[in-house]
Amino acid sequence: MWFAEVLLLLSAAYALARLWKWDIPVLRRKAMPGMGTILFLMGAIALLTFAIRIFYPIGTTVFNFQVYFFAQYAILFFAGIVASRKGWLERLDERQGKWWLIAAVVLGSASWAVLVRASGIMGGSWALLGGLHWQSAAYALWESFVGVAMSIGLLAVFRKRCGRQKGVFKGMAQNSFAVYVFHAPIVVSIALLLRPLMLHPLAKWVILSAIAVPACFLFAAFVVRKTPVLNRIV
Repeated sequence: MWFAEVLLLLSAAYALARLWKWDIPVLRRKAMPGMGTILFLMGAIALLTFAIRIFYPIGTTVFNFQVYFFAQYAILFFAGIVASRKGWLERLDERQGKWWLIAAVVLGSASWAVLVRASGIMGGSWALLGGLHWQSAAYALWESFVGVAMSIGLLAVFRKRCGRQKGVFKGMAQNSFAVYVFHAPIVVSIALLLRPLMLHPLAKWVILSAIAVPACFLFAAFVVRKTPVLNRIV
């Protein structure tokens, strides 16, 4: 539950900011952010991520926190709050969102292939994962570009195409957080039951997914939602 703990910390920080009525200039802005603001956001995420990974490379943890991703979590958390308060999410342009999504997939895939080859990670070099190396800086920049571009693209496209929830999808959306909290023991238990099967790992993954996904949502709907106290939390 480390990610839930991170969300609680970030939520507490935001609550303090609201309590103390900090005057943050960006919160006064009404207009939609332009290309310059988006590129600045990508650069800020990349720079802070690279700086953190000098001391905490990918794979290291602090009190079970994945510190090497913390800059991305924190900046995008507060960016999402600003976007919601200013109504930017409702004003996202689907056409622009599609271009951001295409850029994330096409440029992201191409640059990733180049980065993997140039970084030397396939030959045993771990410079990509952190430290004062150009590979780590390039990886942080790649992550920030793909993450921000896909966030804008998916939000714009799905808001337009899937803005309404009906039937089973509405129920799944309502139970999604409960699934996140309780999915691990369910998935592991089913995986252990499938262990004796002599199948290719990919085939096992398909079978596991087909069983575990419905099982998790059913558990959330008929156990968690029916349990006093729990149903008020998740």
